[in-house]
Parts: sequence; structure tokens; C-alpha cells
Amino acid sequence: LTYSPRTVSGRENWVLIGSRPNGMIAEWKNGDFKVVREDLPRWASSAVVLEGQLILVGNEKGRLYIEIHTL
Repeated sequence: LTYSPRTVSGRENWVLIGSRPNGMIAEWKNGDFKVVREDLPRWASSAVVLEGQLILVGNEKGRLYIEIHTL
């Protein structure tokens, strides 16, 4: 893990898990985690779901990155 898992804003049962080479989002459902996405960039440290989009924010080597994915 590259940092502690974080809840995804807008989806309280989703957790962002940062890892190298790729991070992932897992959903807590029926007492178990299921992977929702496993192709996230390693710099992604925060996420929000807004109007059908997954917005990732993070930094790497002092640079701020933002990436938007349609759900």
C-alpha cells in the first residue's frame, strides 16, 4: 500500500486502496469486499463520485494530478 485506505466521497461503501503499480477501489457489500476498479494510477490518494464520474486526486513528486473517469 502507498497510503492508508480511504472512503470514496459520494459512495460510503467504496474504499480507495493505493498501491503500486496500480491502485483499486473496492466495495463493501454483503460482508465482503468486491473490486470495483483495479486500474487506478499509483498517485491517486483521494476520490469522489459526482454525477456519474469518478474523480481522482493525488500527487507524485510534488506535482498535483486530477483524473476523471465515467462510471
